[in-house]
Amino acid sequence: MVYRGRLGKGCAECRAKKTRCDAARPSCGQCKRAGRQCSGYRDLDALRVVDQTSLVSQKSSRKTNSPTRATSSGTPLGSGYVGSSSSSPANSKSSQEDLLEKIVPGVRSFTSPHFWALQEASFLLFDQFISVASTCPKTELDFVALLYGDVPSHGMLASMVSALGFMALPSHQRAQSHQMFAREQYVSAVRETQKALQDPNRATSDETLATVLLLGLYEFVDAEEPQFNTSSRLSMHLEGSIKLLQLRGDAGMDHMSGTRMFHRICSQVVLGCMHRRLRIPEALLSFADSMHKHLHAEEMMALEVVKIAAQLCGILASTTVVEPSEAVDHFNTLLSLEHQLAAWEQRTSFRYHCRREPLRNSESAKRIPLRHQDTYFSHIAASCVNRYRSVRIVVNEEMIRLFEMVPTLITAAGVEGNRQCQVASITIAKMSEEIAYSLPFFFGEETCHLNVSEQDGIDSKPRAGMHAATVTLMPIYFSATQRVSPEMYRWLMRYLNWIGQSLGIGRANALRRERQLLEDLG
Repeated sequence: MVYRGRLGKGCAECRAKKTRCDAARPSCGQCKRAGRQCSGYRDLDALRVVDQTSLVSQKSSRKTNSPTRATSSGTPLGSGYVGSSSSSPANSKSSQEDLLEKIVPGVRSFTSPHFWALQEASFLLFDQFISVASTCPKTELDFVALLYGDVPSHGMLASMVSALGFMALPSHQRAQSHQMFAREQYVSAVRETQKALQDPNRATSDETLATVLLLGLYEFVDAEEPQFNTSSRLSMHLEGSIKLLQLRGDAGMDHMSGTRMFHRICSQVVLGCMHRRLRIPEALLSFADSMHKHLHAEEMMALEVVKIAAQLCGILASTTVVEPSEAVDHFNTLLSLEHQLAAWEQRTSFRYHCRREPLRNSESAKRIPLRHQDTYFSHIAASCVNRYRSVRIVVNEEMIRLFEMVPTLITAAGVEGNRQCQVASITIAKMSEEIAYSLPFFFGEETCHLNVSEQDGIDSKPRAGMHAATVTLMPIYFSATQRVSPEMYRWLMRYLNWIGQSLGIGRANALRRERQLLEDLG
């Protein structure tokens, strides 16, 4: 007897055990959780047979003769899909639903009308945010790949993966429907996260913390407000992630995904607080002090930069309005921080060292203000070194600012202010150029061909990873000052513009406008 039911799309193991298979690739979630080998999925088209029984013929005849079916003049798919012959399936009169069933067998079994769009969005996230073009693809967002296969396919983390996938589309391809889908998934993730926070077990899970971090990343990509605001959703998500760290305690740091998420929080908080002149939350610093036993030597080096940045942010927060009586003490503290940062660079392990290589394209030297490129052990190492450079730039910029405001007091205190400011300017230029030389490693050499003398179209450059843009955006902002050469400054500013306009990262547009305003004001 002919089987007329719908063919199962699950793997052989799930079909044998009669369990629901999520059809994830390369291995389904059920098999991954059970620790068994997933044999993959069968080709349904190869198994499908054409049933020519009388019952099927009658059903087909009724469909063909039904007055409710589309005619050749009214089908929204055009006359090319309907012909005079009824013998060919491609030319038969069918509704859009039947045609979709023929193109994608079994599509009616999916409850969500946007199933395939969400699937493509998740693929795009892994392609643009996690899978980087490097021989050592270690990124700050590795924890998503580590957790994604073990969480519900319709849970809060999966929703944020889809939301960011839609936002990973280039700006010129990101239609209103994509933004609508992304917002729907974002709202769904927020609601699920709020529910999870009411459950003590779910609140401390890796999925909850990972979702909160991706919520913050979504705000970073989507927002175009002029400044980071303490009441903004981005700040709220970062503060929430710190509270979750405290709630999780040591138990959340005994595996790789936990330490990855911890370092991600540290990097975002450091860069954000320096930009907004805010103190780094004491809760994060206290938690970091208790994490030494969970970190290896290279991770401890990265944590040293966080602690130096915390001292810097304390000064930045207290010198928004400078008190002359405190300016000398702040200047001396900044000078001490500069010495600590210089010593940190001398003590770094080989994993943080860069290797200087010539540009591979002979035309590159003519088109970009770089004479070489730097390569690193991994994206994580390169990101950490660029954060160090950003901290050092801000330390020296603040030293110059304080001296220019109260030069007499600082000189009277026995500090060689003029000489220190000259050294600070040289240091800023050096750190800024080193950030620029790291960009080919993140984006690829071809993507760096932003001509500083011509107006490049936003779609004229190769597609680069969103991960590269998100981790280099703040370092580029800090390095784009008039202390570098005019050619380098214009190139860095064009890079900010390109990240915002071509890649569609809203924060880049806001940062470019802010940097332009600061430079115009001198």
